[in-house]
Amino acid sequence: MTSARPILHPGKAGMAAVGYREAWGNPKAVLNLGCGNDYRPGWVNMDLYAAADVTHDFTAAPWPFADASFDGVYAHHVLEHVPHTVNGRDGLSIVLAEIERVLRPGGVCSVGVPFPGSVCDLANQTHYRRFCLDSFHFLAPGSGSTLRLVYDVPSLRLAHRAVVRGIRWGPFDSAWHGERYFGRALNIGYKVGLLFVLRKVEVKPRG
Repeated sequence: MTSARPILHPGKAGMAAVGYREAWGNPKAVLNLGCGNDYRPGWVNMDLYAAADVTHDFTAAPWPFADASFDGVYAHHVLEHVPHTVNGRDGLSIVLAEIERVLRPGGVCSVGVPFPGSVCDLANQTHYRRFCLDSFHFLAPGSGSTLRLVYDVPSLRLAHRAVVRGIRWGPFDSAWHGERYFGRALNIGYKVGLLFVLRKVEVKPRG
């Protein structure tokens, strides 16, 4: 059985970060979703509790933006805080639908979430959800969404990074393989996460 996911593999580039930059690109109008203390000048920063440009609960739809307002949505350390149900609906579905709505065709969404079982994941009692590398594979033709997964890799830092550096210069010559496979077993360090990029595709009407 073949997979329908269009994953961008950055292994040939030698660094996972290169593949991420290619997938994320350089969006001009960016929504910083649930910005918290990570306020980004030049972006539209939205949060309910922190100082932001727009004060709004990201689980409350619709967001105060018109359709196709942004080239990029930056959602790091956000989706794990989405409740399982919001007013009887799946919370993640609500947020993804709003991301899809406010993105322009070709726009991208960068998602960063804790690595499951890491200290970063377990220490925060406001985390409702856990994610794995397969969490967004359902975003495929026939899913009812125009979002598509184009990039996924563990984001490894601290103790992980020393291991990955050795793999980069070793016989594999690819940080992507080291981060994707070895990172699953080496669950050490604090800032350990999963990194995804979703792209909104343009669906042409039939006929």
